[in-house]
Amino acid sequence: MTTMNRFRHALFAALVGLAILAAGCGNPQDISQTDLPSEPSDREYTLRGYMTGYYGQGGEIDGVRNPVLRALPGETVTITLINGERMVHDIALKHQRVRSALINRPEETTRLTFTAEKNDTYYCTIPGHVETGMIGEFVVEPPSGYASY
Repeated sequence: MTTMNRFRHALFAALVGLAILAAGCGNPQDISQTDLPSEPSDREYTLRGYMTGYYGQGGEIDGVRNPVLRALPGETVTITLINGERMVHDIALKHQRVRSALINRPEETTRLTFTAEKNDTYYCTIPGHVETGMIGEFVVEPPSGYASY
């Protein structure tokens, strides 16, 4: 391997390392991190994460890329993320201000549990992953017979 190729590989490895470190940094008061639910959830979703998006597993979201996840106001929701590749991923909800742990091995899982309050966006916090498609919609639906939020 030439010196230039070794330099390029080392530079690439350093940039990947910095991206992983940057993704884990942030003010802990800004986003809470959850992993295991402390009580049963009203709604449970399972997603498999790839750079190209989150893919639903099971039920009506099975195989759907970045499926719309739905809940009623006040329901406890658990989202389980399974890593589908050898990349670092997580899942967060912007307005709920919650984020899962980072996962980096194929088939590794993490969970995110929260109370549904309002419509939101779920996404991967790793730089560049939203741009490649790791983003979806979380919708809080009013109980039937009530006006929309």
